[in-house]
Order: sequence, then structure tokens, then C-alpha cells
Amino acid sequence: MDEQEQWWYFTFGLGQEHGPNGYAKFWGTYSSARTAMHAQYGAKWSYQYSSEEKMGKDKWGLKEVK
Repeated sequence: MDEQEQWWYFTFGLGQEHGPNGYAKFWGTYSSARTAMHAQYGAKWSYQYSSEEKMGKDKWGLKEVK
């Protein structure tokens, strides 16, 4: 996996607390960001993306959860 540190974006799906239009972001490597996401939100999230564009932030009107 990609071990470059960067922002990583995680989406939530239907029936999940922050879904379906919410996302969270974490700084780190692919693995460390995933670990941080799991620590904060548990296993109830959908996908991990390497950019806002790939996540579809503007296309889907996604909003960052705090």
C-alpha cells in the first residue's frame, strides 16, 4: 500500500451515523489514517479515498463531519 503521508478521506453510507453524505479526513499513510478512522468511528464507514476529487465531494455534495 501507499505509505506516503497525505490527507485520506473516508465516507459513510446509508444507515450509518454520518451517512450518506458525510465524510471524515485524516492525515497519515494509508494504514495510519485507516487506523485513526477506525479508532474514532469504529467499523461503520464505507470507503477510503486518496483525494476529495476521487471521493466525489463536489459531485455528491459531501460534508465533513467534526
